[in-house]
Amino acid sequence: MVCPTCQRPVKDPDAAFCAGCGAPLPPTTVDLDTPPAPLAPTPPPEPPELPGPPPEPPAPTPIRIDNRPAAYAALVGALLGAIGAFQVWLRISVASVNPPGGAETGWKGGDGRTIVVAAIVAAIAGVGLLLGRRDLWLKVALLIAGGVTLVIALVHMANVGSKANDIEQQFGIPTGDVRADVGAGLYIVIAGGVAVLAAGLRARTASS
Repeated sequence: MVCPTCQRPVKDPDAAFCAGCGAPLPPTTVDLDTPPAPLAPTPPPEPPELPGPPPEPPAPTPIRIDNRPAAYAALVGALLGAIGAFQVWLRISVASVNPPGGAETGWKGGDGRTIVVAAIVAAIAGVGLLLGRRDLWLKVALLIAGGVTLVIALVHMANVGSKANDIEQQFGIPTGDVRADVGAGLYIVIAGGVAVLAAGLRARTASS
């Protein structure tokens, strides 16, 4: 800037008076020829983050049904029932003597055949469970086979006393000389029926 009065250069751009002549200096003017410095570009605002898709719920853990214990119980029960059907269910003794034909097996009495059929049904159902089948009819078959086996065995045990009375009356033997005992076969059949019935209760099907 130059003093307009004495034409002396003014080094201090903020001076209000000339240092040489003391004349007041005009205010500093803006140089219109010099373009203003460009402003730094303002970065565009970042777009807001859109919410992502909700997280998928964890897949439910499949429930593994293990019917092998029920299958083994069914097979063991079926085997016991089949064996017990051919064993002695009733043993008759007269005056402490075992007469010929005094031992009656379940197969001879007829109901042993029903026990064998129930054992076959239980064995089939047990094999089905062992192969991984979960059909409802397997459970129902075991419950029916076990129930029938138990009922037959318990009825025969309850009728042992009446068998002795029938023989006394039929042959005119004095009362008290005839003794009827439960054979081992009935106990084996009862054990088999309990095992089959437990297998039916333990078995899990697709609907349970």
